[in-house]
Amino acid sequence: MNIIGKLYIVATPIGNLEDITLRALSTIKEVDCIICEDSRVSSKLFNHYGIHYKKLISYNNVSEHYKNQEILKMLLDGKNCALISDAGTPLISDPGYLLVKECTENNVQVVPIVGASAVIGALSVAGIPTMPFVFLGFLDKQMNKKRESLKKYINEEITVVFFESPNRVLDTLKMIAEVFGSNQKVVLAKELTKMFENIQEKTCAEWLMYYDENTPRGEFVILFRPYISTELNIELLKQSIMQKIDEHSSSDLAKILAKEFNTTKNLVYNEILAIKNNI
Repeated sequence: MNIIGKLYIVATPIGNLEDITLRALSTIKEVDCIICEDSRVSSKLFNHYGIHYKKLISYNNVSEHYKNQEILKMLLDGKNCALISDAGTPLISDPGYLLVKECTENNVQVVPIVGASAVIGALSVAGIPTMPFVFLGFLDKQMNKKRESLKKYINEEITVVFFESPNRVLDTLKMIAEVFGSNQKVVLAKELTKMFENIQEKTCAEWLMYYDENTPRGEFVILFRPYISTELNIELLKQSIMQKIDEHSSSDLAKILAKEFNTTKNLVYNEILAIKNNI
């Protein structure tokens, strides 16, 4: 019976090369093949730690569509492989999903070797609620699609996290201001773990004023908790609930009226339950 190899998903540093686990280093050194995005980037890590790899496969958003079968064959032949990204945890806004899917469908064990993540790193120091949160990767470049992605979180009690490039961060801040208001507070975590690391919170208006005089540089993690209006006419809300309570389910009605009254779904839902209990 053939022994099937394992695919290791290995997190690498997002900037500072010291941010790698001992387990990650030993895994990279011991596997038969390393699958990486860009060998020029990975070679800096290899050289730093004196890693001499047996086989290297370049794997990016284009090549993943035709290299999966080559890698899968190696695994089924008993070879162990490590998938690494240029920075951070693979598959988090990086290629690898299709390969992992192929492996799970072919009974190849996929092993996480955990480590650095810009998402979790930024959340841990942003100074805003960390739970619940939603990670959106990179938003669509088209402004209409970006607007629709953000509008989903109006009046949601959830921290929104996504990546942004320096050449688009200004337009994205303008879009956040358009959707959530210029007083919406936003944390920009820039160049995490690198020499020019900077993590600050300002309102959209303040950020836009700042970038009128400063050129955005570096890679950004953007985080914010949507502003929730506290001005609520509770009696008018109750009247609306009574008028529509038979037309929708409680959850659907809460969603509809939360947008209408610019408040949270939880608050509306609790009012709906209170009214139903007294009917």
